[in-house]
Amino acid sequence: MDTKKKIKPITIYIDELENKSSNELKIFFENIFREIYNEYSSDIIEKYSLRCVQLISDIKDYKLYFPNKILVSKKNKKIVIKNYKNKVVLLFLSLIIMFFMLLLETSYSVINYNEISKLNKDTNGDGIPDINITSNNIKIPKINVDTNNDLKPDINIDYEKNRKPIFNVDKNEDNKADFNLTNQDNNKDGICDVNCDIDNDGWPDINLDLNGDGIIDLNKDINNDRKAELNFDTNLDGICDKLCDTNNDNICDSNCIIENESVILDDLILEYEDGKELNISKILPDDQPGYENVVPTKKFKITNKSKFYSLTYNLRWVVTSNDYITDNFKYRLSRIEGNKYNTIIDYMTVPKINSVIQEKITIAPLEVQEYEINFKLQGIGSEQNEDQGRTFSGYVEVYIDI
Repeated sequence: MDTKKKIKPITIYIDELENKSSNELKIFFENIFREIYNEYSSDIIEKYSLRCVQLISDIKDYKLYFPNKILVSKKNKKIVIKNYKNKVVLLFLSLIIMFFMLLLETSYSVINYNEISKLNKDTNGDGIPDINITSNNIKIPKINVDTNNDLKPDINIDYEKNRKPIFNVDKNEDNKADFNLTNQDNNKDGICDVNCDIDNDGWPDINLDLNGDGIIDLNKDINNDRKAELNFDTNLDGICDKLCDTNNDNICDSNCIIENESVILDDLILEYEDGKELNISKILPDDQPGYENVVPTKKFKITNKSKFYSLTYNLRWVVTSNDYITDNFKYRLSRIEGNKYNTIIDYMTVPKINSVIQEKITIAPLEVQEYEINFKLQGIGSEQNEDQGRTFSGYVEVYIDI
């Protein structure tokens, strides 16, 4: 922007922004600064916007000076964005006055510093307050209130920085939580059932009840492995939009992931080593005299690309052809755990039709699971002429129940 260019003053009333989340506030200011600084990068625009978001939460009136003589001032529940003029003499006199005022207020400031410094704390360095959030210039924290100074919220905890009391709500303002509590153990078995804080940061992670009615709304853990399998809110608006259980029967009803040949759409990916299809022929019994026991193998891996939630999947055989006569043509399934393959299914007969291999396998966010299948024609101590020259072809498929 040309430094001589004037902008029309913009007045923003803080009361009208109270219901906006931190992200909505950031976008609001980004739209304003994008008009003012149309030649600046998005990173700089975002930086200026975050400073304004923090300004709203500050209990004091304050001024921010931006490039090209742009002033953002907060006073009397109002924010004004406008041009300012260089007034060196006035600024010098103002500094002298402020100096003497500070001398007079030193005692008061020392007494109140500790309390004020606890307000609107940014604990993760993203420029947005997380703990002891205030509103309307009141010097009393209202959201994510830390009552024991451990930098974790204890009462009036919000959901994904929406600045609304959702969990551990203090309804009677006695500084104690009395509604929609975190870490509820409803059946008294020592394991959390509702609003469970798994990582002990103060905010619930799984089995979230957003309205205190006792029904789980988001991040539903259906198998008690402390990982969510259903009801994911990927855009953080408080509404399920991925793997949604709409009738509370622990089965996905809408926005479910579906399968398409070897690739599960969206987040679950199956990758084969050396191609998808398995073709095995002319395998000899493993007790054949003078036979070097060469074990046919197939390796594949499954990846959960999601950063937010675990998935549960099934494995099955898709058999194109299998003309082995006896039940002696067998397979073993192993998976890497640590640094070695551990057997999951020991040698069992390879099916002649499409069949389930294993069900309800959980894969964590961003986890990669590596598998290996070994085949053999098990010896029986005698000739197996009926299985000579036989062939098998097929592949392993991943699918999700929907």
